[in-house]
Amino acid sequence: EISDAQAWYGSADDAGSGQAEYVDAGLELTADGDGLTGSFTTENGGWLITSIPYDQHFTVYIDGKEVPASQVNGGFLGAETEAGSHQVEIRYDAPGKASGLAVSLAAALFLGADALRKKYGVSRK
Repeated sequence: EISDAQAWYGSADDAGSGQAEYVDAGLELTADGDGLTGSFTTENGGWLITSIPYDQHFTVYIDGKEVPASQVNGGFLGAETEAGSHQVEIRYDAPGKASGLAVSLAAALFLGADALRKKYGVSRK
């Protein structure tokens, strides 16, 4: 479970010095199942930069629209954003979750069928 995440917004210096300015975006995130929801405000367009380690299985939605999730600052989850107040939703799709669920369901059905066979004495002859 992700907790205590923080976020900033920033943009590269227009003068080309390579220096970037980062400002606390005031992001308040609430855990919601497989993801986080919250809101933030930016004064200028730029990048939403979180303290969450980047993984390709994250999906970021800003104001209900999916935006490309990017690896920023050497390994953190970020997304490009415009100036203003925004709602953000960050979802994580665990790889193998669907196939793991299918295998678990198949195993439960098999065990249930085996228990019924044992209870009612149906045997293979």
